[in-house]
Formats: sequence, structure tokens, C-alpha cells
Amino acid sequence: MRNVVLFGDSALAMARSQLGPFLAAAAEHPRFQVAAVVDTSTRPSPGWSQRLQGRIKRGLIGACNPGSKAFLRPTPDLRSTAAAYDLSLIRPSERDINTPEFRDWVRSLPSPRVAISLGCLQIFKQDLIDCFEQTVNFHNGLLPDYRGLGATAWSLYNGEPRSGFSFHRMTAEVDAGPVLVDGSVPVDDGTFPGVLESRKLETAAKLAPRVLDAIDRNDPGRPAPAGSGSLYTGRDRRAIQRIEHPAQLTAAEIERRSRCFTELKIRLDDGWWPVTATSARGRPAIPTADGGPLGVARARFLPPWLYRVARLAGFGAP
Repeated sequence: MRNVVLFGDSALAMARSQLGPFLAAAAEHPRFQVAAVVDTSTRPSPGWSQRLQGRIKRGLIGACNPGSKAFLRPTPDLRSTAAAYDLSLIRPSERDINTPEFRDWVRSLPSPRVAISLGCLQIFKQDLIDCFEQTVNFHNGLLPDYRGLGATAWSLYNGEPRSGFSFHRMTAEVDAGPVLVDGSVPVDDGTFPGVLESRKLETAAKLAPRVLDAIDRNDPGRPAPAGSGSLYTGRDRRAIQRIEHPAQLTAAEIERRSRCFTELKIRLDDGWWPVTATSARGRPAIPTADGGPLGVARARFLPPWLYRVARLAGFGAP
């Protein structure tokens, strides 16, 4: 019997969407049992006021952006999903999965041990990887072309006809291990990145039994060709989202970035704006290199006038 430790960040929809299907698949598989579910989030648990603010925010966004329903659809939290299978949610001391104490705890579990990361912003260091017989990671991009962060947004920006995901073996190098199972969904014109992400997560969740089967037969996976692929970092994303001189870019380029990366930080005459949608009739106006008419249609998903009111009231980023 293989003892599985499932890792996921409670703040990530990616992890919340995959946990239930993997728990169900493990319960059905004769050679797997889940030993633990580990919350890898480094954020403090939200209090009641933060949860209330979150509900209000989702309500406002939904009311102002009818096309965002799929993106805003709530996913079960990790704790309640784990509890449905009589499992507790474990948090490492110091919220760090790479501490010696957490590695000792992992080694105390019966062998053979398997780690499956379903959405984790912490990097598994080699000492932790070595505690398991097998380690597998879920990544929301096709490998090796979309390693790193923001794979869905980058695939949209690069004009890919399909956007995918990968379950791959972990190595010390980020998203570089052999691929066990992957898949993709078509990209339609005008697809909102959050909606595309939701479609990918739904498709990936259905493949949980295939992933466990690949682990069970010790499938070595499909290695990436040497020197292939691209790695996208948080710095890359921040650089393309931050536009200090919009007049140096065409209207089409600004609209493209807005569509793919959800929120842009654009410097206008009255300061920086968190732009989440643009349009020819939006206000305030955004200067462009080609003179194309463009303006702010949404700021933090709100109409500009409502965002201004919230900012003046001291809420800043509602």
C-alpha cells in the first residue's frame, strides 16, 4: 500500500479544485491510501471580517462583470474537503514545508511514501523530495514550454490555440521533471483567463485516476528535450503588467495585455490605475502610440467612478 501525502495551498483555487478528485481517486484505488493533507499556504487564516470582505468583493465583481461567473465560482476549502474523508488538514511549523521538523514528520509515515502537490507556491527542496519514493506536481501549463508562473496568461498572450496543464515528476529544478500526464483545452477568441483556467482545472481533475495509475506502475514519464522550453518568472509578469509610459505602446498591445494578464498597473495623469478592462469609450483615457482610442473600463473590476469613490473613501483596493 502506497501512503500518499497531498499538498496544496488553501488560498489557491488550483489546489482546492484538485483535492476532492484526488481523494476520491485514492479511495477507489486498491494500492493507495491518503496519509495526510498538508496546507502549504504561508498566509494567516482569514478572520470573519476578511471572509465578509471577500464575499462583498466577489459580489461587486460579479455584478459589474457578468462574464466572470465561472471565474468567481467558489471552490470547496481544503479543510472541509479533507474532513469529508476523515482527514485533518496539517500545517507545518513556521508554515514551511522544508524545515527539518517537517521532514522528520514525513519520515515517520509508513513507507512507501508518495507526495502529490496539487498547487503549491513553496518549492520542494531536494532534502524534502528525498523523503518520498515518488514526488509529483500539478502545473497549470504544458511543459516544457510553459514552466514557472502564470502559464495560462502567457499561453493566451503568445496566441496559443490551446492552453494546457501537466502532472510531472518533481526535480530540484522548477517544473523540469518528466511529464506523467498532461492535457489541454481550446482557446476561444476573447476567452477570459479566469474562465480558461477553470476549464483546465475541471479537465485536469478528471485525470486523477490516470495520475495514480502512472505512479503505481512507476512510470518514468516523458523527459523534456535538453535545452527546450521557457521559464516565466514573477518578475516577467510584473514587467509586462506595469506600464509606466502607455503612450509608447499601441492600443492593441495594451488591450492584449489587459485581456491576458487580468490586471495592469498603468500610470495616468492622476497616478497609477489598477486596470482590469479597457474600451474605446473608457474614462480616464489611456494615451497610446498609434492614437487608438482607449480608456479604463474597469479598475479592480469596478467601473472607474466606483473605484474612485472607494479610493477616496480610503478603501484603496476594494
